[in-house]
Amino acid sequence: MKNRVWTLARIGLLLAISAPLLALNYLGTADSLGAAGWQRDSESLVLAKVQEQAFQTDTSPWGLLIATPDQLAPYEDLLAEEEGNSNFRPYLSQIGVAGHFFSWAYDLPACDSVACLRALSGSLTALAFVLLTVGLARISQPLLAYIFFVVAITSPWLVAAAPNLYWIPWSWILPTLAAILLTMWSARPRLRIVAAIALFAAFALRFAAGYEFITTITLMAASVPILSLILARGRFFGDLRRALRFCALIIGLALGSFALVLLGHSALRGRGDISAGIRDIYVNDVLRRTYGASDSFPEVYARSLDAHPLLVLAKYLLDWDTDLQSFDLGTPLTVHLPGSAFWILVIAVMAIVLRRWHASHQKTSRDAWLLGISFAISASWYFLAKGHSYIHTHINFVLWYLPFVPVLWFIVIDFLSEGRRRLVRTPGETSPANDYR
Repeated sequence: MKNRVWTLARIGLLLAISAPLLALNYLGTADSLGAAGWQRDSESLVLAKVQEQAFQTDTSPWGLLIATPDQLAPYEDLLAEEEGNSNFRPYLSQIGVAGHFFSWAYDLPACDSVACLRALSGSLTALAFVLLTVGLARISQPLLAYIFFVVAITSPWLVAAAPNLYWIPWSWILPTLAAILLTMWSARPRLRIVAAIALFAAFALRFAAGYEFITTITLMAASVPILSLILARGRFFGDLRRALRFCALIIGLALGSFALVLLGHSALRGRGDISAGIRDIYVNDVLRRTYGASDSFPEVYARSLDAHPLLVLAKYLLDWDTDLQSFDLGTPLTVHLPGSAFWILVIAVMAIVLRRWHASHQKTSRDAWLLGISFAISASWYFLAKGHSYIHTHINFVLWYLPFVPVLWFIVIDFLSEGRRRLVRTPGETSPANDYR
């Protein structure tokens, strides 16, 4: 009982801290990205659906719509609470469940404004990261969990994305939350089934909202059993083979939910003809965003399709032009870590891993695995969706925070705290097993 009360108290406290920061950019963290103006063109696809649903009787089954002749007109029309003069055509690249969700929310008496919808999305994102923090603390290590939380609420990219009605970052986190439940209930068959159903639903919801970042979202969820094995010292998984079986289960559920969503999307796209819809999606969406032939698409996409994947990765490694972390509580409590801090962190972590390897430290393999897994998760989209990533450098830097940057901070802070313990150790005190020997 006491543990449950303490858990609820932690959730309440963390939510009280994070909701104003993620929903309202309270500390100016996302000012360098334009905050409320970030990705208005994408968000307008949702607002066009909200406007259509609110003022028209003959509505489209698609969740995302493009307003013509002015794509941004729904902002002003909804502010004025009027139908406006826009015509709407469907945005065909995804089902767009976010449009249906926020149309439903807009019909509620308490949330009939764009500002309220954005606050709702930001608050859901805050709740998702709070639950992720509590869950990670349970299945891995509290230090990593709380570093993840602090990194999230001070990331310009995550704070800018949090209230956005199109990107809805809370949906990125849902599969990982369900994977944490699956890990916690791995030894309880009935609850394990419940968690697997929740995981399937979480993946389906995310994929129905959009296919962006599909590899990062899937791999982040699938990494939970391995993360638990590495950091929880066998509490949930006693050996690598069993942890890998659960990883395979998570990936299988992701593939199953993706197939289901793709069938529904193809039926819409092909107007009932699923095979025609699949062909259309593959040619006009998949190839355009990944490795299609450049001469098959307009010039705006050609350069991205000709670019080498390593060149795309280099853009995201070297071309930081925003802060890595920032918050403004007023002088002297104002922090702006520039993008160059990303490389300083990477170099510091590499030095720590080499130092520990040279000293035969027990944490060497742990750090190497965490570094490799987190890098693969964050960078996977840069390789798979090479075309999309080459063009969308104003969006995709957010992937480094899921979860590569938190892992970098974790290794550095863990190393510094370990060094502090060695410095304050009293004479004659024996070294703990995880110290240098």
